[in-house]
Amino acid sequence: MPELPEVELLRRELDAALPGRWIVGVDVRLPKVFRADPGLDCRDLVGVEVRSVARRGKHLMAHLSGDLCLVLHLRLSGQLVLRQGEATLAAGGHPVPRFDVQLPHKSTHIIFDFAAVDGEPASPAATRLYFTDIRQFGFCHLMASERLAGYLEAKSLGPEAIADSLTLEEFARIVGRRPRARLKSLLLDQSAVSGLGNIYADEALFLARLYPQRQAGSLALLEVSSLLEGIRAALGYALENGVAHVVNGRASPGTEFPRVHGREGELCPRCGAEIVRLRLGGRSTYFCPSCQPERAD
Repeated sequence: MPELPEVELLRRELDAALPGRWIVGVDVRLPKVFRADPGLDCRDLVGVEVRSVARRGKHLMAHLSGDLCLVLHLRLSGQLVLRQGEATLAAGGHPVPRFDVQLPHKSTHIIFDFAAVDGEPASPAATRLYFTDIRQFGFCHLMASERLAGYLEAKSLGPEAIADSLTLEEFARIVGRRPRARLKSLLLDQSAVSGLGNIYADEALFLARLYPQRQAGSLALLEVSSLLEGIRAALGYALENGVAHVVNGRASPGTEFPRVHGREGELCPRCGAEIVRLRLGGRSTYFCPSCQPERAD
């Protein structure tokens, strides 16, 4: 599932390329992935201008003229690719299929066509945003701009994992409110802290040297601080150096990141012990049993 780094880097690329462009066509090929509030449908997107692209947690929000907003969520396997002819202007989300394949294809469910930005030389190459999802869980939701705040509030999203406003004191309160929660489950709970998913939760716990099954209530304040630092370090590394490459549950060989996720049987980069995989809550969890020892709660 695309997590905060994947969504944020995609947002930055889209926000650099889309504002000032007008939507001139929308082709919805799979109706269930396009949602709209009552009184709106995809035709209302034609003739509107993209003003900016924002993010909240794993949600992308395209702010549009006409007091409209398009919320996009990639969920498990969604991706967005913006192309002008053969040139890719933005791409991100789930890495399968590859971003450089021929588009559209059978898993392309929505195509947005754009006019040129004011001042941009006229080009015969169409500018198109392709929404692709091999599992069909992702969606786009069109709503009035005034509805956005309430829509996001209803999602009960916790503070942003990389926000400066998430202080140690606030994070300690979040951890303290869920004393029986296992650490991995806590990090995946979007109402606790928003943006983390399976990959970066494992990376944060590894950096903090914490066993994924520890109960939150067993952490000392110094360990809570280490966990917050681990979260920020894992996400910060991906935002600075590029996201983790994990395909079919395996980290790309020959890469240093992720450090433990998707590396069952490989050697820990810190101590040399063998990385272990556990199945927790239906998800694969990877950790180093030497650096992240189990302890009694």
